[in-house]
Amino acid sequence: MGGLAGAAAASVVLLLVAGGRGIWFDDFTGGPLLTGGDLLFLAALPLLGTMLATLVARMAVLRALRASL
Repeated sequence: MGGLAGAAAASVVLLLVAGGRGIWFDDFTGGPLLTGGDLLFLAALPLLGTMLATLVARMAVLRALRASL
């Protein structure tokens, strides 16, 4: 449930930034707002993290099963 709540919050922030509502972000970065490629990269980060965590957990379980045999 926590992952879904975090993803929902992140998507709201990304939509605000992409919609131009976060124009004050320009002051922090000293440059233009995020482009489409930046938004795609930021949206893909949680998915990549979840895939990595699943892979590591799967490898740990398989290693423990091999050790017990």
